Amino acid sequence: MGNTCYMAAYMQVLVRAHKFTGALLKLPLPAACGAVADTPAGVTAATVQQNDAEDKLVQQMQRLVATMLLSSRRSVRAEGLLASLPSRFQGGHQQDTAEMARCLLASVDGVWDRLSKTRSGADSHSATTLGEEEAHQHSGRAQAETSTKPTAVFEGKMQTRITCRGCRTVSTRSQVFYDLSLPVPAVDSVAAAQSSVGVREGGGHGEAGVAPDSDAQARSGQTAGDGVGQTDRGEGAGLLTVDGLVRAVLQSEELTGDEQYACDKCGCKQDALRQVILS
Repeated sequence: MGNTCYMAAYMQVLVRAHKFTGALLKLPLPAACGAVADTPAGVTAATVQQNDAEDKLVQQMQRLVATMLLSSRRSVRAEGLLASLPSRFQGGHQQDTAEMARCLLASVDGVWDRLSKTRSGADSHSATTLGEEEAHQHSGRAQAETSTKPTAVFEGKMQTRITCRGCRTVSTRSQVFYDLSLPVPAVDSVAAAQSSVGVREGGGHGEAGVAPDSDAQARSGQTAGDGVGQTDRGEGAGLLTVDGLVRAVLQSEELTGDEQYACDKCGCKQDALRQVILS
């Protein structure tokens, strides 16, 4: 099977995310993935091919997850999932776990989005062909099957905020993420971030921080009170925690010198403050 330890490790972790696996196993996929069919009007052959590849991959994920959860075997084989992955994940090459995770979750999102659109169209059709009460019951059953987006359990939001020091204009950019890369800096840098980055609680505002909800804390793997730079294991032994690495990412950054911000309102480069907020 080549170098697939990254896949095995990730799937063992993923299968323990019960909200995800529960929603994944409820996704109703075509009975015969890969069956040849006429290309629908307005849809390119490339799109059909991509959709079919997503269906196959998600179906193999469902089979593997079901086997891991329900089987009494001490080990399971994952050739089906491996064969359904894009070619860049095959051939025994060294791969990145995060890249594979994004590929799997993106495929699940693609299937869920198409099912949601199909359900929406079916609801409109039902409203015109069935009685009001019967159409409502039909819609309720369909929504119960696919209303929960499997990947929502991993979803976070990152907002990047830049404040121009010249005109005080604030520019914001938001994006959704399913994984967060945490560079491991020097211990003294993390310790400095631990003391300088504010965590927003009870509606208060720091320069940067994590929104005060349990899911955000769960994603960081620690509570807001966990420390970084602890030296109880020896002089300079600095204990790096996930919470501390997140705080390092959230540390405010002054954009000066060659890193000045190009402010549209000022029409020139200005010193600025860059902040990141997770929620």
